[in-house]
Amino acid sequence: MTKPRISPTHLALVSILFIGIAAIAVTLIAETRYDVWNHRHESIAQQKALLSGEVLPYDGELLPYREARNRVFFPALLTTISLVIPQLAPTQVWMLLRAITALVMMGTLFFSVLRLTRRVDLAMLSVFLHVVAVALTMNFPWTHPWDFLDSAFFFACAVLSLGPGTVQDRITLAGLVALAALNRESSAMAGVVWLACRGWRIKPLEVAFALLLFVIGYGVAIGVRAVYGIDADVQFDYSLVAAVADFWTLLLSELLRPTFSSSGLLWLCLAGIGGGLVSLGWSDGRVRSLTAAAIILVLASTPFANPVELRPQIPSVSLLVLAGLLAINERWPQLRTQMPPTEARNH
Repeated sequence: MTKPRISPTHLALVSILFIGIAAIAVTLIAETRYDVWNHRHESIAQQKALLSGEVLPYDGELLPYREARNRVFFPALLTTISLVIPQLAPTQVWMLLRAITALVMMGTLFFSVLRLTRRVDLAMLSVFLHVVAVALTMNFPWTHPWDFLDSAFFFACAVLSLGPGTVQDRITLAGLVALAALNRESSAMAGVVWLACRGWRIKPLEVAFALLLFVIGYGVAIGVRAVYGIDADVQFDYSLVAAVADFWTLLLSELLRPTFSSSGLLWLCLAGIGGGLVSLGWSDGRVRSLTAAAIILVLASTPFANPVELRPQIPSVSLLVLAGLLAINERWPQLRTQMPPTEARNH
């Protein structure tokens, strides 16, 4: 007796439901913590200040926050919607946009996994795994609205990098890098993902394209900062490099505080998952490629990041989620749906 097949319409509706529930869940986790809720009005004021070029309010003080001046995409949306729909309060517009960006992130992840594995079950599983993964990075009393779109960008970047590498794919990725640089300058690291996914043999054309992605991403970021009169050498203002002279004081006074107690957990997860996947030597080359890219991103971004925040590791976490789903796809093929599987690429 054959099992009844789910109709495509019902499958699409269930998929939309899964994406929506995951988006709502991650939005609530991000925005309903007491410390974040208590700072929400300040977070909104920070976004408006980024767009206007003014100094940013931060815990009762005013900071220049120079290295974030290129992150104008969300503030522009926030300001535009507030002007178009003046009936909405700033906090309502904020929550609406946070939910929409969470929906974009989860939808991009769902269709990325679906394209890479041709498995609806794994695509549904992925959105809930990512809720947990993103929640692990939320250890800071302030929320920054560019994180969800940053994750969505790296999902799209991974899919395009693992694809056939056509001219259209390259143009699309270059355009996404330029657009994503208006959200966060981490898009300049797309070249790392591209090189890791194009195989272990270094090819001049691929290296040149990876460098082009870096130039586009960081060039857009520096260009927008220049509009606000910001010099190009500001990336280390609140970074580990700036804190290295007082590193042990920082470690004892910040990383060991209860507020940041999840820091060690995330680093252990990154080391365990990344090291485990590499050491097992998966036959699916895509798993190795994404894991390698994630580890390189951790190493490359740490010197530029505020060492007490975990949010800068969201791109790496996003790549590891994709790698984990591809690993499940390889190890447990009996769970596959009746959609025809794609042939895994080996590098």
